[in-house]
Amino acid sequence: MVRVVVVSLLLVLLCAQSGVGLQLGRRGAVRLAGSGAAAALVQPLAALATTAADKEPSPEFDASAAKRQAFLEKQKKYKKAWRKSLAELEYAVDDKERIAAITDMARSVKANGGAIPEGTRLMDLEQVYKKIKPEMETEARRDYLELEGRVRGAVTAKDLRDFELF
Repeated sequence: MVRVVVVSLLLVLLCAQSGVGLQLGRRGAVRLAGSGAAAALVQPLAALATTAADKEPSPEFDASAAKRQAFLEKQKKYKKAWRKSLAELEYAVDDKERIAAITDMARSVKANGGAIPEGTRLMDLEQVYKKIKPEMETEARRDYLELEGRVRGAVTAKDLRDFELF
């Protein structure tokens, strides 16, 4: 739409310089620019536009497709295990079950490079904790706070200004 208006204004200016615009007047030129009359002149230019891709995907891109698929499958399994552990934590009857669920979650975070599954939130873990906190003893609370610290570290943005690759 913006392109049509710009081309229309350019046509109006061209007509004004050639003398045709003087017959239109100032308001007539604005009407012409805002109308669809100029769009008819621009339409053949749109037919020349190419929307095809410039290049075919590179072999590296195709090779990384398998890696992306493997990553998605791994994340799917990790997310399923995470949700299972979170449900076990939420519906645990005693502290032994809670500590087992917390330990399982902490182990899975460590095994996955200190990251939580994509699409999960720290807030989900905090909501479960608020629900079960009154029933928890000191040891279970301590283990939970360690887990929460790990998860908070995973979801917090890291300062990479001093990061060295090698």
